[in-house]
Amino acid sequence: MERTEKEYVMREQKIIKSARKLFIRFGFDNVSLNQIAKDAEFGKSTLYYYFKSKDELFYHVIRSFDIVRLRSCQNEFNKGEYPQQKISNYLVEYYRFAKKDYVFYMMSYDYEFLLYRKIIPNLATELIEKYEKYFVDDACQLKNQLLLGEETGHFKTMEDKDFLLGYIMSTTRGFIFFIFQHLFVTKTISEKKADEYYNLHLKTILNNL
Repeated sequence: MERTEKEYVMREQKIIKSARKLFIRFGFDNVSLNQIAKDAEFGKSTLYYYFKSKDELFYHVIRSFDIVRLRSCQNEFNKGEYPQQKISNYLVEYYRFAKKDYVFYMMSYDYEFLLYRKIIPNLATELIEKYEKYFVDDACQLKNQLLLGEETGHFKTMEDKDFLLGYIMSTTRGFIFFIFQHLFVTKTISEKKADEYYNLHLKTILNNL
């Protein structure tokens, strides 16, 4: 990587890091690009050189979190010896990683609704396509294991694997968000109880494959 390219990446990551910190502390709606630029020690014009809008910057902040999470899930996924174990490892790590950084996970979950409710009119089509492609990439390896599990007799025959995959991903993401609301926001359940509920969710999924 050439020096200018390295500098570009370093500056971009510095902006993302500052934005992440401020979004966590104050929330998306309460943070301005001026604040982010000041925290990153750049001028606002420099920030606009890297990101066209706060919406686009928010996408990259969320995406950077998801890339690290996906890598962590893949590492655990690869330790499994057979399809059911691989899927279980992936979903267990998904929950563990999300709980470790629950504030940001909840922001990431909310991002989907921000896209389709408020932000979407201001976003370029290209950005929306990147967002949707992420979920395709994230689920691809799980789908492969569903296919392999069916071929090897570990899972029963499934007519609509895409629907099943969507069910697994959407219910898992949503249920984790629901658990975190009760565990961290309203504080109406203990961490032990939260873990028990998630394990029950996981068992329900695996028993129906």
